[in-house]
Order: sequence, then structure tokens, then C-alpha cells
Amino acid sequence: MARYNYFQPVYFEYDQALNKHITGYVMEFPGIAEFNKNYGNQEEKAPTQSLLDTIRLLIPQIQVINNLFINGKPNPAAFLASKEVEGKYLSLIFNRWIEIWYPESNHKYLKSLCTADKFKWKEATPEQLQWWSPAWAVATELSKSKYELGGNEFDLLFAPSRKENTVELVSWPPFSTSKEYKSSLGVVISTQSDLNHRRINIHFKMKRWVVKRGDKVDINLQAKTTHCHVLKSTPWSGKYDFPIPNAFITLEAKNIKIGDNKFERRWKDKNVIKLLEKLGVKLPDIEDVLQDPQNFINTKKTDILIPARSWQKAGWGTGFTISDGQKLLKQIVDILPPGITLTKPWQKIDSIKGIYNNQEVIQNIKVTKKIIKNNFYQYPKIKKPSQGKFPELEEELKKFLKERANNQTLHVCTIHSNTKEAIEKVAHHYFEYSLKLNFISSQSLADSITFKESKKNHSESKLVPDLKKIKDFGKKHKLEKPAPIIVEILHPDHPSYKGDADPKKYIKSELPKYNLIPQCIVSSEKGIDKEINKTKIDENLNKNIDNRAFSAILDALIPFDSQYPLSTDEDNNAYAGFYLISRNKTTSGEAFHEPVLVVIYKNEIKVLLPAQDANLRSFPEAICYLSKNKKNKTLKDQQVINRMLNQLSTEYSNADEIYLYVHTQNARTYWQWLQDEKFDKNNSPTKKITIMRIRDLTNNEVAQGYGLVTENEDFATESASFAQGIFIAPDCDINNIPFTQTVLSVAQKPQTLKSQTKNTSRFDPYTSGGNTKDPFPNTDWKEPQPRAHNILATPSLDKFILHHAIAHHLRSSHWWSADECEYPTPLSLARKIKEWCFSQ
Repeated sequence: MARYNYFQPVYFEYDQALNKHITGYVMEFPGIAEFNKNYGNQEEKAPTQSLLDTIRLLIPQIQVINNLFINGKPNPAAFLASKEVEGKYLSLIFNRWIEIWYPESNHKYLKSLCTADKFKWKEATPEQLQWWSPAWAVATELSKSKYELGGNEFDLLFAPSRKENTVELVSWPPFSTSKEYKSSLGVVISTQSDLNHRRINIHFKMKRWVVKRGDKVDINLQAKTTHCHVLKSTPWSGKYDFPIPNAFITLEAKNIKIGDNKFERRWKDKNVIKLLEKLGVKLPDIEDVLQDPQNFINTKKTDILIPARSWQKAGWGTGFTISDGQKLLKQIVDILPPGITLTKPWQKIDSIKGIYNNQEVIQNIKVTKKIIKNNFYQYPKIKKPSQGKFPELEEELKKFLKERANNQTLHVCTIHSNTKEAIEKVAHHYFEYSLKLNFISSQSLADSITFKESKKNHSESKLVPDLKKIKDFGKKHKLEKPAPIIVEILHPDHPSYKGDADPKKYIKSELPKYNLIPQCIVSSEKGIDKEINKTKIDENLNKNIDNRAFSAILDALIPFDSQYPLSTDEDNNAYAGFYLISRNKTTSGEAFHEPVLVVIYKNEIKVLLPAQDANLRSFPEAICYLSKNKKNKTLKDQQVINRMLNQLSTEYSNADEIYLYVHTQNARTYWQWLQDEKFDKNNSPTKKITIMRIRDLTNNEVAQGYGLVTENEDFATESASFAQGIFIAPDCDINNIPFTQTVLSVAQKPQTLKSQTKNTSRFDPYTSGGNTKDPFPNTDWKEPQPRAHNILATPSLDKFILHHAIAHHLRSSHWWSADECEYPTPLSLARKIKEWCFSQ
């Protein structure tokens, strides 16, 4: 069998000559301080959102709109474009915006601030272009060519971007199946940094358009805001001479509540619509689009496309296959200008000994493998129920599951008898009598949420959720000590859950206040089909009821597994994960950050809430404490970090090594030392702890990729596949590694993909087992996603390979999952606290 010892990240190196191919122009928002001063109360800012959204819609030639202020002063690069946009268009939009938001007495003065001559573009400086230019240079080149997959020829058109380092291209015309389902490709290009080493990442994805619902033509909007893609082939208004967009833009649509269980489907922002009407721009009625979306795809004037969520049946699967990605990448590589090169494949760290004949390196790899084997517990694999059948359990697994349950009482509140029966069957089969069940009757806990008016502090009234039923349930069943509870709720498509009436997030955030830590299981019932007067059933959920019951029980038990099966007696390391829970006013009534540290040492889990105090709590205690207490505002962010590091160093001073894993994209605004531009290797915050920064695909900061057998990508047919392990860049001197060297941790192939072959294609026939197979456009595809790891501080640099090997191994140390998880175990647990004690 071929060994995939190389990993091909899909990113490009570039030289400075690339930036010369792209010029850029910047402009500040004219008179922004005056617009703020003349609007409302002193602390109020001008309502610019509708203005900026209208500009994005009508003039996508302005590719990026940044923050309007920087350090309290107008941002000189608030608007960024590759070509100057005539001031007359912007002046017109600004004038109509003034007429909507400001009293007539102010119009003359404010309009004098935004005459056409006030919109003055300046050539962007190298500093302003350093993030923007590389991604846009590549995107501009790609937009000039045609591409082909499966006999489908297509262009790549520009799509909306709100970030200065990112641009997206969307394929057009759309791909189509025999049943007329539609899709496009998304190509996301971004300039990224890895501790000041800049590169260009390219990510491929499927963009699936909802064009019908089963055999019906009409479709529904998603439960939350739907960001529709719009392609306009003609100017927006005949009344005013706006430039032809020649790019995809977005319009937001939403189900707006207009009464008890009554909703109106409409374009979301009424102020944008009002502004467009003043400009002579009439949008198609959203109802017309939803009743027959095929009429708005591939037209000669206006295309409106409704994107599908992952759970929606859209005739096309989610994810982009390795085979199709490799074919498209080859076409891209062939047309890029000189100075841009696809990075060489990264080598698996286990196989480095084949190149470096260095006995110390070889010995480090051997020692690392031995330590991993000896220090970490190998727990038995848990086989899940399948199609109503339960697997036989070996004695070792029975013992393991009993230890996880630990005679815990699991409270259960169900709606339907089949859910109750499934939980009983599953609990008895897997845990026997080591897990006690307490069934509680309460149909109202799953009722839809209603809203009532609130006038706190004599302010303007607003609608707030009425949580009386949930609170009454909590008071009635309040416990002295935390305990798990499973609550059955209705299907998300149930008619009574329309709008924001689904109680799940309120159940999750309220019940921990009464020492009940909930997990929810979804009912397969979807309400009454009025046409046939019968209950609608989600057959997939119904068929998997035993498996779902098992998953719910495992999830409910995780916080209560105080003796986590991680290490053997030989392991004396402490493993910690830092995660920042962020809340805004919409979800909590008050914006705040709550840092959380989860530590596993000698298989005992402890939680530190450093913004609250220096106490170490059990997992359940921390969850319930956080749900009841507001953020402590007495300490500044850096003081909280210092307290956390000091407590970690002191409490676990007897450990051989202390590892701290941090999710960078989540934590760096709070702990600014983690940022590339703020990182100071000469001023480490600790000398006792190995701090490892972990980044994922958020903001496309880590490259996608695939495995290769050879050290060079030659695009040979069927040469790419899955890869697994730790990979290191080809230019790294393994004998002299800088401690900030990035490695890529790539998980093993997920269990759900065991049947998918490496060369599966959505567009071309492919070979599997010597047989030619037709493409399956509607099959979901998921590949292991790489994580980028940097060691940012360590007292033991000589253990570089071991440190990374442990981090990688901890992705597979989640006893409740057969697959490797996104992050090392303590970081995954820290991240889960948010979903256990706060609404989403």
C-alpha cells in the first residue's frame, strides 16, 4: 500500500514583484465626524450601516469597506478599490441617505459635505496594500480565464468581500444535475501570515443553491438570515447611470415576525430598501423568488441565488473532493504569472529519518513514539448501535463505560414514548445499572418560546423571551449538586418553532442555574401535514433514534467524567486548554469575555475561571457557576492572563511538563501576545509552560490540502489521497529548528468516510476497485482538516518533536468519539463549556 508521507498544502509563495501588478486606491468617509455630531444624542453615531450596505450592493467596484475610524480618527483607507470610482455615484447615494436619516433642517449643510468633489481617492501606500494586494493580484489573474470540470466550462466571477485580506470568486454559469439542481464553486483567496511569513491561501468549496423542495417548486428561507447571492448583468437603475456591477453581491433576506406565529418573508433591512427606492432601484419581490427560484437563475438581467445550509437537501453534497480540487488546482497553477509558486509538499515528521541521516533526530523520533505509547491510555473502542441492532460489549468495554457513568443519576425529560424507550434501551445495554435514569414529565419545557415587552430602566420597550416555563421547571427540580439532564425538544422544522421560538438555547443557558446541565435530543416529529392531516416524520432521525440517544447520553456524561481516561501511571505532565467565551448584547444582554482554562493532570479535570478568581473547580461546578455569575470586571485582560499563568505554574509545579494549548483565532484579541504582530519571542510570559498556538480554518488561516506519495506535486492521475500525521515544511532544517516553526497536524480519515475513495469526483467518472463509477454530485464529502501548530514558549526546545507529537495525539484522545477531534483534549473541553452553560 502506498505511504502518503507528504502533504500538499494549497497555498502559494510569492515575491514582491507580484504587488506591482496591482494598484490600489483608498479613500476616507468624507465628513464622518460631522455626520456623527449632527445625529441624535452626543454618544450616538451616524447610522451608516444601511449606507454602506447600499454601496456594497450598487458599486461592488469598491471591493473593501473597512472600519470608518482608527484610534478615534477617520480611517484614510475606509474604502479600498482597484480603480477610482466616480464621485457622482457616491454623492448621489450619500444624499439620499441623508434624506432618510436626518431632519430636513440639516440637509443643506450635510449635503455640502458629500458633493462629488469630496470623494477624493488616493493611491494606496505599500502598507495599505500589503494584505490586500497579493490576494487580489491572484484573483484578478484567475478571473481572466476559463476552467473546466466534468465537461462543464465556467468563469470565475468576483464575489463580495468584507475583509481587506480576502477575496472570493464564484463559478458561473452554475452546474446543473439531471433534476435541475444548481451549484457553483467558491474559490476563496486570502493573504495570510504565519509569524510574519506571508503566503496566499486558496480554499475550494461548494456553493449549493436551493431551487426547489422535493417535487415542489417553491422553497423556504432559512430560519435565520439568508445571504442571497445576486448577479446583475445590467446597471441597477435606469434612472441613474450606475456602473454595471459585473460581480456577485449579497442581499439579506429573513422571516420577520409580525404577530403570534405569523411571519413575513422579506428583504431584511428596511432602511436599505427605502434607500434603494429613493435611488430608483426596485428589487424583485422575495416572494416571487421563493415561489419559483428557477426564474431567477441564469437570466440575462438579474440572477438571485438562495444558498443552502449543510442540512438542506439541495441536490448537491457539501464539501469539495480531493480529486476535483487537484484538477482545478492544476488549471490555476498553469495560468499564474511568474513570481507565484505552489509550495512544495510538506514531509511527514515520522519519515524525516529517511532524509536526515542524523542519529539524534532518529533517536528523538523513536523516543517520542515510545513515550506516546507508554504515557497515554488506550481506551476500548465504543461501537454504536446501528439500525436497531446493539453490538456485543466485551468485558473491558463494559468496565470502561461503568467508570464513565460512575453511578451517576441522569435525569430525562421526553415528549414521545419512542424517545423514552430508546434512552432506556441504550442506557441499560451500555451502562447496565451504573447509570441511573430519573424520568421527569414536563411537556411544556419543549414549548415554543413566546416574547413579551420589557421596559427596564424606563428605556424604550423591546421584546424579550418569556422564560417562565423553563425557570418554573428549574425551580421545581433544582438539585443541591450538579447533575446531567436530557431534554427532548421538537424538530427545528416544527411549525411552532418558526422564527426564534426554538427553546434549545434558553434551556441550555437557564437550567444550569438550577444545577441541571442539559443536553437536548431532537424529536423526529415535524408537526401536522395539513394536506393529508397526518403527522410528518423525519425518517432519518426516526431511523437513527438509538444512535442519537446514545450520543445524547455520552454528551450528558462528559462534564461528569472527573477521572478522565487520558494518562497512564508513567505520565506526569499537565495538559491545559485556554478558550475565550465571547458574548454580545443580543445573546446575553451585556457584552463580555469569559476566559476558561481546563486542566487535566493525573486524569483529574479541573477548571480555572481566571477572570472570576483563582479557584480550581470541578467541571460541573464551573458550568453552573458561570451560568449564574456575570463577568468580574475588576481586572484587566493582561492581569487575568497573568493570574492564569501563575496559578497554572504554581498548582502544577510537580508536573514534568505543563502544556497550554490556545485556539489563536478565538483568544488573540484578548491575549494580544498571541498575535503575529504583537508576539515578542524575547519577552515570553512564562518560563515554565510550553505554550502552543493552534489555528484552524477560521478566516481561511490554515491551508486546505491532501496527501501525496512523492515530494513533488506533478498532478499525475489519482496521485492524491487522505493523509494523517504531523507534517513539517520542506525548508525547515530539522537539525536547527526555530521554536516558532509551524507544523501541520492532520487528523486520520473520519469513520464516516471509510467508504469514500480518494479519487471520488462530483463531476467526472472515477475509478474505484478497478471499476469506473459515475460521479455522485449529491454525496456529502468531508476530509480531515489540518491544524497549524506553533510553539510560542517552551522550557524544553530539545523536545520539539515530542511536544508536537503529544499535541497531535491529544486530538485522538476524546473517549466519546471514534474520530480525531478538532483540538487537543483539554482545549476541546474548554470550548465545550460555552455550549454547556450559555445559549448560542
